[in-house]
Amino acid sequence: MPFVRKTHRVGLLTPSSNTTQEPEFTEVLPRTVSLHTGRLGFTHIDADTMLRCVEELENESRKLGDADVGVIVLAATAPSATGGKGYDREVVQGDQGRRP
Repeated sequence: MPFVRKTHRVGLLTPSSNTTQEPEFTEVLPRTVSLHTGRLGFTHIDADTMLRCVEELENESRKLGDADVGVIVLAATAPSATGGKGYDREVVQGDQGRRP
C-alpha cells in the first residue's frame, strides 16, 4: 500500500454509545484527511444526559485541539438542540451555562 500524506485533520465528537460514526466518516473522507475522535458520555436521551454532554464539549474539544485538527464536528443532534433555537451558537461561544 503506497504512503498517503495526510494534509488535513478532522475532529469528530460522537456519543460514547455510537458505533457507526467513525466508519461512516472514514469511508467518505478523502485519503489525505485523517479522522480524530472524542467521545461524549451518552447512553440515554434525557435532559440530564444532554446537559452533561454539553458540559463535556469544551474538555473533549480541547483534547482534539491537541491533535491540531482544523475543524471539529459534533455528530449528535440532541445535545446541540437541548436549549432550543439559537442554543448551538451559545454552545460554540461557551455561553451554555446561561440556561439548560
